[in-house]
Amino acid sequence: QGGCAVAISPNGFAFSHITNHDVASFNTSRCEFIAGDDLNGLGKELTTRVMQHNLQHADCNIVLHPDYYRLLLLDAPQVPEEEYNAALKWRIKEMVDFPFADTALDFFFPIKLSDTEHQSKKVYVVVAQQSLLQTMVQKIKHCQLNPYSIDIYEFAWRNLLSLLTPEDDQVVALLHILPKKAVLLFVRDQEVVFTRHIICDCDKLAVEIKSCFEYYQHHIDHVTPRQLLLAPFALENRDNFTAELSQTLNLPLKDLQVNDLQQADCCVAIGGALRSEEE
Repeated sequence: QGGCAVAISPNGFAFSHITNHDVASFNTSRCEFIAGDDLNGLGKELTTRVMQHNLQHADCNIVLHPDYYRLLLLDAPQVPEEEYNAALKWRIKEMVDFPFADTALDFFFPIKLSDTEHQSKKVYVVVAQQSLLQTMVQKIKHCQLNPYSIDIYEFAWRNLLSLLTPEDDQVVALLHILPKKAVLLFVRDQEVVFTRHIICDCDKLAVEIKSCFEYYQHHIDHVTPRQLLLAPFALENRDNFTAELSQTLNLPLKDLQVNDLQQADCCVAIGGALRSEEE
C-alpha cells in the first residue's frame, strides 16, 4: 500500500499516502490538508479519506507539530547509553509544563557517535505529554489506520530533503516559519546534524537565525550550506523579510518546491510517509 502519514497540527491535519519513493515520479495525489481544531471532527474527515482510498489497516506514521513537543539540546549524560532515558528524564523535570509522570521522552544524537565519544557530546532530547500522544494514537486507530510510529517535524523534513537533495556531503538547510516559532534544520548525509526551535519577534528573527548558523559552524560542522531552503509559509512583508535574511546570512534563499504544493503541512506529511522501515 505504500507509506502513509498524518501530520497533526493545532489547526488541522495533513494526510499523505506515497506509492513511489522515486523523486521524479512519487505520487502525492493523495495528500491534502484538512483545517480544524477538533480531533473528533478531524477523525471523521480522515476516516472518510481512508475509506475512499481503500487504506483500511494501512501502517501510518504520525508526525507531531512542534507545538506538541519540546526539543532540547543538552550535554550527553555520563552514563551508558541504555541509561540515557532515565538520566535525561530527571534532568528535564523542571522544564516541562505538564505533570512529570505524564512525560514521554526520546533522544537522538546530532551526529553519529562512537562509544568512546558520546560522553563529551551533545544530545537532542524530545519531550512530549504522554497522554496527548496516546489520544492521537487512539484517534488514528479509530480511523482504521495502524499507527506504528510517531515522528517529530525534523525527521519528516529530513526524509523529504534527503529525497529531494540526495548529494553526499552537502549540508542542506531549511527554515520553516510557523505561527508561534520558526524551525531551523540542517541535514547532511540523510541525518539531522543540527536543529533549533526559534521563538522570537519577527523583527529579530533574522539575527537569531544568523546566531544559529554561527553556532553550527563553530560547534557542529565547518561545512556550511550553499543556500537556505524556505518551506511554504505566509508572513506579512514576506519579501522584505527574505531580503533582510539573505543579506544577514550572506546566503541565497530558495523556496522549496514539492510538486507545486503550497501547504507546508502537506510537505511534512509526505516526509512522514517516506519514513524508512528500518527506523
